[in-house]
Amino acid sequence: MNWRYLRWAPWVDTRAQFVAATPRDERLIDLGSSDGETLRHIAELRPDLRLSAVDMSGEPEHYPAGCEFRRLNLEHDPLPWPEASMAAVTCMHLVEHLTNWAAVVDEAARVLQPGGRLYIETPHPRTLELTSVADQGVSFTRSYLINPI
Repeated sequence: MNWRYLRWAPWVDTRAQFVAATPRDERLIDLGSSDGETLRHIAELRPDLRLSAVDMSGEPEHYPAGCEFRRLNLEHDPLPWPEASMAAVTCMHLVEHLTNWAAVVDEAARVLQPGGRLYIETPHPRTLELTSVADQGVSFTRSYLINPI
């Protein structure tokens, strides 16, 4: 999906809703950034945000210009940013691959500013049951928005 077209209608997509609600000129970190597709979409929707990214392998050459990248194992390595340094954290299609996903959530909570928000997206279990639908490129997702107190 090209978020350039959703800039004025972010309510169409839960990811876009989350990104659009991030305060202006703040910092957002994407955990498990992979090939950078999501980061590029975030930059299209919100070019004012200062982006950071973490991945065990990652492809930072495909990330938006100015994106700060760190190569880390999120199950074992702490995030290198100080406490309360991020307004928003995204984590899309990562936690289902981890055995220690609680460490990722704990680190995300640590770097979030007071009132900051965490968005986690993971495949819906139904995707596993509907092989004929999955074979046709259709998938379902579950999204979780966590608002720390």
